[in-house]
Amino acid sequence: MQIVLPFRHLLYPGDVDWTHEGYRFAWRMMLNDKAVGMRLFVVDRTTSEVRPIDPRPWLTPLQQDYLGQDPDLLVQYTQFVAKELQESKELYVEVRAQDLVSLNARRPQLPVDTDVDLTAQEPRAESLAATLDQAADRATMGSPA
Repeated sequence: MQIVLPFRHLLYPGDVDWTHEGYRFAWRMMLNDKAVGMRLFVVDRTTSEVRPIDPRPWLTPLQQDYLGQDPDLLVQYTQFVAKELQESKELYVEVRAQDLVSLNARRPQLPVDTDVDLTAQEPRAESLAATLDQAADRATMGSPA
């Protein structure tokens, strides 16, 4: 088990450095360094008004950093925010992210499409994986900063 588990990332589609599938409990943990700059926005479904979200009331600085690095966490968090706004303020919103990520000091990339409603995605969904694969392709074509 200790030999098989670290190689499970080979069973998932896409680049594990971007998708993080099979990343935990693997030997790859210290291979990458990501710098993150992220902004989240809610779009009111009835008025189309766009407003920024401040994640600080819910997340610590370390959690915010991980949020921008891991697309699975990003989807889960945006679904949480949409549910909180619906329950507390009766707002029905889409949540979108502008997430700039630099992998190993390369040029920053947008791993998630800024026009995608992340609340409609399922963690590890094929559509999100395709978006991440496109970002990984762009990152490998870019030159190091």
